[in-house]
Amino acid sequence: MEEKKTYRFGWLPDYPDFRDYTEDVETIKPLLEKTSVKGGGSPPNPSVDLRMWFSPVEDQGGHWIVHGERSRRSCGIL
Repeated sequence: MEEKKTYRFGWLPDYPDFRDYTEDVETIKPLLEKTSVKGGGSPPNPSVDLRMWFSPVEDQGGHWIVHGERSRRSCGIL
């Protein structure tokens, strides 16, 4: 008897993403009812001033280092 060879392309399906599981999914609703997680909520207030959380602007001395300021701001958020 001849053995049948199976060829694969190496494709692996994606892992489930947390964004696939919202409160609208039927399998998730019973789990959320057991917790204190409530759906919905109010959107954030767009008129809130967040400038107090940012570091002061620093002079970079030239336009070629602009990306350094961007990374400095990103680290300042942390």
